[in-house]
Order: sequence, then structure tokens, then C-alpha cells
Amino acid sequence: MISPFFTEIVLILAISQTKELSMIIKSFVALGFVIKIDDMFSANFPEEIHDSFKLWKLVIGDDKNTYAKIWRRF
Repeated sequence: MISPFFTEIVLILAISQTKELSMIIKSFVALGFVIKIDDMFSANFPEEIHDSFKLWKLVIGDDKNTYAKIWRRF
């Protein structure tokens, strides 16, 4: 679960240090592939799993990570 995040960070660092355009494009393609791995993985789930998630509703609450709230907790 941690490996995609680590791979994305490494690819972003590699892109920022690359000087040739062809290598930058190659790194962006690799980064795009890493980002889509979870979508490709979930596409192979059985249909009853996909149907059960259609019943769920995503509720996004208040943002707890504003600078004022972080400093207050700190």
C-alpha cells in the first residue's frame, strides 16, 4: 500500500532533476502508470463488490488541517 506513494515521490524527484526532454516525458508516463494501478486493480473486482459500493455515499466533513487548526493542536 505504501509502495505507490513512495514510487510517486521518487518519480517526482526524478522528473525535477532531469534535463533531457525525452527522459522527462518517460518519467511522466511512468508516473501516470503508477497513478492508474489502483484503478486497474479495482476493475477486476467481482460485480457484487461494485454493486455494494454503489449503495454507499461519500460525505466529506470539515477540513481539520487548516494552518490555524494545526497550530492550535500543536
